[in-house]
Amino acid sequence: MEGFKLPDRLVKKQAERLAEKEQKKLAAAETTGVDKFIQEFEERQKIIQNFLKDAENGSIDSSDLEGHFDKISHELTHLQTIFSHFTIALPQFQLRKYQAAIFELEEKLQVSRDKLIPKKKFSFKNRKPEPSTKNVKIVPKDEVDSCVSAPSLIFANECGFSDQQNTSPILHGTDCFQKDVSLSNLSNCTVRVYGSPSTVHITNIKDSTILIGPVSTSVFLDDCSNCDIAVACQQLRVHSSNSINFYIHVTSRCIIEDSTNIHVAPYTWRYDSFDEDFKASKLDPNSNNWNDLDDFNWLAKDKASPNWMVLSEDTRKKLE
Repeated sequence: MEGFKLPDRLVKKQAERLAEKEQKKLAAAETTGVDKFIQEFEERQKIIQNFLKDAENGSIDSSDLEGHFDKISHELTHLQTIFSHFTIALPQFQLRKYQAAIFELEEKLQVSRDKLIPKKKFSFKNRKPEPSTKNVKIVPKDEVDSCVSAPSLIFANECGFSDQQNTSPILHGTDCFQKDVSLSNLSNCTVRVYGSPSTVHITNIKDSTILIGPVSTSVFLDDCSNCDIAVACQQLRVHSSNSINFYIHVTSRCIIEDSTNIHVAPYTWRYDSFDEDFKASKLDPNSNNWNDLDDFNWLAKDKASPNWMVLSEDTRKKLE
């Protein structure tokens, strides 16, 4: 009938039914997406675990081990990417579960690589270095006898610095592109890592400034104190550290464990090739959870963890 109008209460009720129906559709779509993520994650997790078993049980020829480990690193990068796309949709317990799974795989990869591709010995001799050591960083201690193992000798897909005090070491993009960077046993140093590493391990750093370009996957920090650290990455894991000022861009989450007095601020370090390196890292520039940390030592849901806080703007440093 022309001019007929439904009563307001019926219009409202119809709108509520449509809204409820749409909400159910969205919830179903989200559940389906998470289910697919879980299935793919667990399938790829098993693939990586099998690859690691192949390396450990001797199924891979020693001459092929380096390429095999590179393949595992590539699979881990893909796993990280899948995970980062679903961090918002995952409940807290699943978020922790899959973050821990990735961390465990990366740790097993590192242990297996160190075990099966042993560090070589070196001596100081007046001879030209072998071509295969072109990208190797050797940072010996002040006194090293010839023909002993160098604790800071880094081979193959690794580079970095170790056992230094009061220095300002630099890694350029060509040195660390898609490699594993290791920084350890440094005191009162300013380290700059330009480029786009694959992963970064930072261990036993004191009273130092660490500036790192965009990292494709994860950054692991252990036993550090009184440092300013700038890094962009997919995942940041901090263990047994205190009094750290982080300037971060993290696309999934930052996890702290057994750590105190952690302060966070947005990543602000810039250099000439930064935009190119960020693009090479394949990090999402629009996804930054710099102020959303997960403290494994703080289980209370209704109170914020006392172990970390946002760094006040008036105390943030200009990173150069």
